[in-house]
Amino acid sequence: MSAPPVLSVVIAWQDRPELAQSLSHNLAVLDEHAEIVIAASCDIGSLHAIVAAAGGTRRRVRVLVVDDDPGTAFVKSRSCNLGVFAARAPD
Repeated sequence: MSAPPVLSVVIAWQDRPELAQSLSHNLAVLDEHAEIVIAASCDIGSLHAIVAAAGGTRRRVRVLVVDDDPGTAFVKSRSCNLGVFAARAPD
């Protein structure tokens, strides 16, 4: 079993085009001991495609679906809190 990450970066996201650029930048500057948790309210299929295109792997980028109902309003603070709860880095 691999060691837990030393740093977790939480990104609250809902269908915004700059996620691919943000992921590419973060993956380039964060070392292999960090993880990115995306707390998302969106279509999960398109999100996985964005993560793969940015070079994210399952070990480094985890996707947490906060709410996939398109009729539900996006609440950024809720997404951030759930992302922090799911993060694996020690507190």
